Amino acid sequence: MEPKAYSYIRFSSPEQEKGDSLRRQIQLSEEYCKQHGLILDDTLKLTDRGLSAFKGIHRTKGALGEFLRLVEEGKIPPGSVLLVENLDRLSREQILDALNQFTSIIKAGIKIVTLQDGMEYDQESINQNWAQLIISITYMARAHDESETKSKRISAVWENKRSKAGNGGEKLTAKAPAWLKLSQDRTKFILIPEAAKAIELIFRKKLAGKGAERIARELNEDPNIWEPPRTGPKKTGGWRGSYINKILRSRAVIGEFQPHKLVDGKRQPIGDPIPDYFPPVIDKELFYQVQAQLQANAEKKGNAGGRTGKVSNLFTHVIKCGLCGYPMHFINKGKPPKGGKYLVCDASRRLKTCTAKPIRYEEFEQLFFDNFEELDISQLIPG
Repeated sequence: MEPKAYSYIRFSSPEQEKGDSLRRQIQLSEEYCKQHGLILDDTLKLTDRGLSAFKGIHRTKGALGEFLRLVEEGKIPPGSVLLVENLDRLSREQILDALNQFTSIIKAGIKIVTLQDGMEYDQESINQNWAQLIISITYMARAHDESETKSKRISAVWENKRSKAGNGGEKLTAKAPAWLKLSQDRTKFILIPEAAKAIELIFRKKLAGKGAERIARELNEDPNIWEPPRTGPKKTGGWRGSYINKILRSRAVIGEFQPHKLVDGKRQPIGDPIPDYFPPVIDKELFYQVQAQLQANAEKKGNAGGRTGKVSNLFTHVIKCGLCGYPMHFINKGKPPKGGKYLVCDASRRLKTCTAKPIRYEEFEQLFFDNFEELDISQLIPG
């Protein structure tokens, strides 16, 4: 049986994907396999888009991490070939971390091929020519040094931008709350009038005692009310209770901006909030009245902590509507016979764009376990 080759492709920025990086790396892999009689595996999608190798995010969260796990479990057989454009695609971490990853792949019987220079690394080649290992270490050290220098330079630029952002200087990025847009000279944000009206209405409704889900429903039912653009996590469109809650707690509505930066792949606040960074969309008195109401609700008995007790819905974030593909939400309408627990299509409930009928939760749960008794849940939800 001919050995399989696996092509690992990585680029750290969206700009590289728009350019020639993806096509070039795919073409190099295909040409190498043709020349060496290898079968290029097309079952594993070993592509990490927008993941940096400097902090090892691609190894812990990306496609490379999945490949390394399969190697460790013996599901990638010895004799297989891992194709990469350069060693810096595999890692830009500190030299010992990069070297440990490199040697662990080779010791598992996997050959590493760098397509740009045609170098082939495996146990036999390194044992016969140890200088090859020295060359690889040099490449890894250089890749880390380049990334570290770039990281320091970018950090200094952003630190300078943050220091000027609160003094009327150029805004940090064009990214802003949905009710704002950036001016052409990038010095100020401009309120979108219809969006600003919707935000103020949300706060007025909340102050009147309405819950987030009810507010979302009322906004969705009014065709004259502005709704969030269908981008990012809100591609389904319309208002959601979760987004309403986020807005109600956001200090951006009174003009504040909290800078963040990535630390080990996670966004963390940095420095103090910047006042008057955004134009306020509501007055502070209304904002703080709502905050006091939210705090009072949170302190009510039985409403101050997180979820406890048994889980109501076993299929949270898993089940979707078979007609439109929107998520199915768990709705508890109280005790039977008038009430009951249901799974309801989100598009049908919020947007009225789907004709799917509610499904009784207990019936679906029973049907699921009757027909999927051999399913290993741990494969779907690790840990």
